[in-house]
Order: sequence, then C-alpha cells, then structure tokens
Amino acid sequence: MHNNTQQPQSLLQALSKKIPPDASFLQTVQAIRSLGGDFADFLQDKDFAGSDLSGVDLTGAELDGANFIEAYLEGTLFNEASLQNADFLEAELQKAQLKKANLKGAKLHQAILDEADLSGATIRGAELLKAKLNGAILEATDLRSADLKEAQLEKAQLQKADLRNASLQNANLSEANLKGADCRNANFENANLRRATLDNTRLQGAILKGVDIDPAQLERKPQTVWEIINQPRAGRQLKQVNLSSENLREANLKKAILNQANLSETVLQEADLTEAQLSGAILTDANLREANLTRANLSSANLAGAGLREAILKNANLNNADLTNAQLAEANLSGADLRGANLAGADLREANLQNTDLRNTNWQEANLEAANLTGARRDNLPIPKQTRQPVSKTQELRFVIGAIPDQESQELEKIYGSLGEYLAEQFNQSQSKHRVQVVYEAVENYQAAVERLRSGTLDMVWFGGVTGWLAQQQVPQIMAIAQRDIDAHFRSVFIARQDHGIPSIEGDDPNALTVLRSKKITFGDPLSTSGAIMPLFYLKQAGFSAEDLAEEDQFSGSHDATIERIKSGEFDVGVLNQQVWESRQKDPNQDLDDIVEIWRSPEFCDYHWAIHREASKRFKELFDLALPTKVQAFLTKIDSSASEQHKEILRLFGASKFIPAGDEDYTIFEGVLKEVKDFLPSSVKLTIPS
Repeated sequence: MHNNTQQPQSLLQALSKKIPPDASFLQTVQAIRSLGGDFADFLQDKDFAGSDLSGVDLTGAELDGANFIEAYLEGTLFNEASLQNADFLEAELQKAQLKKANLKGAKLHQAILDEADLSGATIRGAELLKAKLNGAILEATDLRSADLKEAQLEKAQLQKADLRNASLQNANLSEANLKGADCRNANFENANLRRATLDNTRLQGAILKGVDIDPAQLERKPQTVWEIINQPRAGRQLKQVNLSSENLREANLKKAILNQANLSETVLQEADLTEAQLSGAILTDANLREANLTRANLSSANLAGAGLREAILKNANLNNADLTNAQLAEANLSGADLRGANLAGADLREANLQNTDLRNTNWQEANLEAANLTGARRDNLPIPKQTRQPVSKTQELRFVIGAIPDQESQELEKIYGSLGEYLAEQFNQSQSKHRVQVVYEAVENYQAAVERLRSGTLDMVWFGGVTGWLAQQQVPQIMAIAQRDIDAHFRSVFIARQDHGIPSIEGDDPNALTVLRSKKITFGDPLSTSGAIMPLFYLKQAGFSAEDLAEEDQFSGSHDATIERIKSGEFDVGVLNQQVWESRQKDPNQDLDDIVEIWRSPEFCDYHWAIHREASKRFKELFDLALPTKVQAFLTKIDSSASEQHKEILRLFGASKFIPAGDEDYTIFEGVLKEVKDFLPSSVKLTIPS
C-alpha cells in the first residue's frame, strides 16, 4: 500500500470533490489511484448503496455485511465472493454472476436476479422475500432455510439445489426445473408448480397445501400427500400405503382405510382421523398431537414413542396396540379399549381414562399422575401418581442407558453397546431373581438427553459437565456417579487448517486468544462443555463479545462435524474436546494432515455418568445397596488388566479407568453459564438459579 493512502472515509470525501456523483465505477477506481489510494480501501468501506457497479469484476472479493441497497449490479461478477449478511434490498442483479458465492444470511428482499447465475452458491438462511429469479441458474445451490416467500422463480434452474426447510409460500415456480433437488420439509403452501420438472425431487415432509400443480407431475408418494391435503374426502383407500416422515398436518382422513400403513415419524398434528381404520399401522414416533381419533380402530398398531398429547381417542380400539413411551398427557381416551396394550413408559399424566377397558395391559413405568380412572376396568393397573413401579418376578428388567450425541452415531453405538454388554453381565452375575437387559438408546441432541432422563425413559446418561449440571437443575433426583480419570483434568482444543496461516498459541492463557479476532469460529453443540461452553467462556475472557463471534450456522452439532467443517475450509477455527481430537489423530482412516492444533485450554471437569435415583425402585429387591452405588461399583471396577473386554471398553472411552464422581464436581458451571448465556442461540433454554 502507498504511504500516502488515506482512510476510506477521507478518501471518499476527496473523491466527491474530484469526480461527479454519477461517475462510472471505472472512473471512480482511476480517481482513487490518482489520489494515491488503494482499491482495497475503497472496498473496505462496503457502502455501495445506490451505486452503479454494473459489469464490474468483484470475483473473490471480501464483502461480508456490505450495503448494496438499490445498487445497479447488472452483469456484475461476484463469483466466489464472500457476501455473508450483505444487504441487496431492491438491488438490480440481472444476469449477475454469483457462482459459488457465499451469501449466507444475505438480505435480497425484492432484489431482481432474473437470469443471474448462482450455481453452487451458498444462500442458506438468506432473505429472498418477493425476489425476482426468473430464469436464474440455481443448480446445486444451497438454499437451506432460505426465505423465498412470494419469490418469482419462473423457469429457474434448480437442479440438485438444496431447499431443505426453505419457505416458498406463494412462490411462482412455474416451469422451474427441480430435477434432483432436495426439498425435504420445505414449505410450498399455495406455491405455483405448474409444468415444473420434479424428476427425482425429494419432497419428504414438504408442505404441499394449496400447491397449484398437476398431480401427475409428482411421484407416487408426494402425489398421495398432495391429494390427501388438497382433495379431502372421507373413506380414502390407503391400505399399506407408505407415508413415513410426511407432513399431513390438519389432514382430513375421516374413515380412511389405513390398515398396515407406514406412518412412522409422520406429522398428523390436528388431523381428523375419526373412525379411521389403522389396524396394524406403524405410527412409531408420529406426531399426533391434538389429532381426532374418535372411534378409530388402532388394534395391534405400533404407536411406540408417538406424540399423542391432547389427542382425542374416545371409544377408540387400541386392543394389543404398542404404546411404549407414547406421550399421552391430557389425552382423552374415555371409553377406549386398551386390552392387551403395551403402555410401558407411557406418559398419561392428566389423561382421561374414564370407562376404559385396561385389562391385561402392561403399565411398567407408566406415568399416571392425576389421570382420571373413574369407571375403568383394570386388573394390574398401578395406583395413579406412582410414576415407576417394581415389576413382577416373571418379567425381565430393562436398564436403559443413553449418551449425548457428541460423535458419529456408529461410534456411539460401538462405545455404549460394548459397555451395555458389560453392565448386563454384572447385573446378572450379582443376582438371580431377574434377568436384566441393558439397552443403549440414541438421542437426537443434548437437550433430548436431559429430557429423557427427566421423564424416566432413560435410567442413566453419559453427560458432558454442562448438560449433567443442567439436568440436575431440572430434576434433583439425578445424580453424578462416575467419570473417567481424564475428565477431572479435561481440556478443549482449538484447531485450524494449516494453509490458513493461523499461528499456534503458547501456554493456556485465554487472553492469548485475541489473535483469533476476525476469524470465523465454529463450535459443536451449543450445550457441549468442551465444544462450546468452555471455549466461549475463554473467548469472553479474551475480550470477545457475542457480536464478535456471531456466525450463521456456527454450531456444528458434534465434534466430528466440527472437524469436517475445518477440513472443508468453511470456518477458520474449530473447537472440540481433547479426547475426540486425539482419537481421530490416531485413526488411520482420518485424513487430518492439513489440520493443526493451535491452542489447548486450561483444565476443567467434564464428562460423567448420571443416574436417576427413581430407577432404584425397580431394582430394590435385587440388591442390598442402592442402584446408583451398585452401578458406580460396576463402572469403577473396570480394569484393563482384568480382561480384553475391560481393556476394549477403556480404549473406546479413551481412559485408563473410571473414578467416582459427585454433584459437587460440576457446580462451577453455574457461574460459567451465566457468563456465556448471551453467546448461545435463542433456542437454547437454560435453567440457572438467580
């Protein structure tokens, strides 16, 4: 840079005297140079509102947050430019080139992008309300969660575009090419898709209410969804149909024939299924909240894990139905036939069970608090308000373990499946009254792990320090019992791509993290102790604010996902836990040659096993010690010198042994969470004592 280069503000003031306001961009650049300025300084100002930059080559420019409101940008080259959170309100971008540009979070409200080339661009979460994209090229473009309501996309090229969770209500997509596009869970309500190409388009879970389309354009499954939503009629024949994971919210399925249909994970919230035939249907994990199933036939149906809160099941036939872990709080089941049904672990708090037939029903661990059982026929039904009940001597006991999903699911299955086998052996060797089965069940996210331990559908969970502490705030009956030897002295690791040139930081003083200012940092799950909470705490100590670190989609969800983001170059710096990082470095299948460690944090307490004290009630006749004490003993006796099984378990956990842990080991997180709560997404709900 020249020595006499002026700051952008003063440079622009000088320009206003040297050239007229309507000067071309080329004249402006020439004027900058005649004043001894640098073109880069001009770009740094990032305020181009109302400017005429048509045809200008801005390939690869760093223009995050730039102001292009009402700018004239016809034919402008933005290929591979970084335009995150840039504002293009009502800008004219006809025939502009934006190939592989990064427009995450950009505002393109009412922008004109007709015939623009956005192939391979990242437009995730961008605002394109009422934008004009007629004839635009959006092939392989990332439009996840983008707002395209009322957008004009006539004849747009959207082959292999990613439109998952995008909002396209009232959009015009007539004659658009969506071949191979991923439109799962997108909202097309009242959109125009006439003559659109939909070959191999993924529409699972998409909202198709009011969509203007010839149903023949759709493949069989989405065609059925469209017909159910938009052409309602009673008695529809849908026997053995597969509509798993589809969105049928508020659908009219009165008297529908759905025997043996696959409706697993389907959204049927507020649907009308009055007198529907659902015998043998699969409704596992389906969302039936507030659905009307009056007089429906659900005999032998599988409703395990289904959400039926506030649903109406008056006089329904649920004979031999599987309702394991179903959510039936406040549901109306008056007069229903539940003979032989399996309601193990079901939540029936405040449910109306008046005059129901409950004979031969399995109620193990069912929650009947405040349920109305007036006139119910019952034999083995526990007294209401007992949420857990000791099982009979003829039944097998289940001890269900879970873990926060901080790694790839295959890795988690391997780790906790191995430990489950060991625990089952210990349970069954130490007593002979009942056979105990230890089961590992995966959870969707960190918050779900807390909720499932709270509700009692999990007995013991492998938590991070933060999630375990939060669980205890919600449910005092949860207690920490064991941790690995490494968890008493745990650290977070900051990593980066070697070619990004970020220097290694000596020592563990958080103040040294100031060198990361202006870098894009990605974290794991927002509630990950080592992948988010503690790193954010140290960054705050170094003077970073929530605004300094704010990035679109900055939480990857897991440590492995964080590594992948750094490998791809999507972010400059990633943070994860030391054990996962060291494990992946030793894995010959991991390609980490280009990734380097740049900093290790100070030590803190992290992972631990937590158990629900109430689980002891089911096991009280088996052991002379309380269940938490017994399980703690099982864990701490694992010794790598005892057997290959023990050695393998410790290898998978990256530890030398398990040691006792107590609730007091994690009280530090109350203060930490108060410090970092403003750095977390609004979706994260924290319970922190005032």
